[in-house]
Amino acid sequence: MIFSIGQISAQKIGGWVVTDPMNEKRRYHAGIQLDNGNILITGGYGVSGPASNSSEIFGLTNLKWNVSVFMKKGRGYHNLIKLNDGSIIAIGGYNERTCEILDKDLTIWTYTDSLKMNR
Repeated sequence: MIFSIGQISAQKIGGWVVTDPMNEKRRYHAGIQLDNGNILITGGYGVSGPASNSSEIFGLTNLKWNVSVFMKKGRGYHNLIKLNDGSIIAIGGYNERTCEILDKDLTIWTYTDSLKMNR
């Protein structure tokens, strides 16, 4: 399944709402809720080709997908974790061990220590 249609459930809205599609079709991507309630989606695979390094943020105030900062490396099957300071770490991916951190202001991805093994 490749996702490009938008659909979100928000407590403030009280149910499911159909939204505009994401800017890029993706599957095997990762997502996480930011401190302000918005949703960050990163990487994944499109219809063909390598993993994407793009990211998008769904804004709960305008109910739209907005292009965000590109990761250093394309990733699919990866994980996102929110750190205590509000920054986000992208971990591994298919046959990948690198990790990178998105700063809390959502402006730049920076490589950090890698995993010991590909995952």
